Amino acid sequence: NVADNDDPPAQDLPEVSISDASAVEGEHGYLSPMEFTITLSKASDEDITVYYRVHLDETKPSDHHGGSSRVTIYAGRTQATLVVLVVDDKQRENDETLIVELTEADGAVIAADNTATGTIVDDD
Repeated sequence: NVADNDDPPAQDLPEVSISDASAVEGEHGYLSPMEFTITLSKASDEDITVYYRVHLDETKPSDHHGGSSRVTIYAGRTQATLVVLVVDDKQRENDETLIVELTEADGAVIAADNTATGTIVDDD
């Protein structure tokens, strides 16, 4: 008998991607949710944890609450929502953008385009 000591073949992991989003300042009071949809290419039998980082791009730190964290896509599902809270700053300004970058995933691979743009629409 010959024992196979090679690593098992790589699993056919689902691919995770993120869509662009927008929110209007003040639409829901002082803080308004900007909801990004994170999508798996196929459902998994296990929970998938996706890590992300929010980059300022055209925004200032006072424009939104974000940073870095994680989102879970539960077993059997193909989507989850990532929320960045937009601050109603009462300043007249152009619309601004931020970038959400998917940095890592447990149980999935990240799509080649691993970023999404969030647009804050000014209400002043």
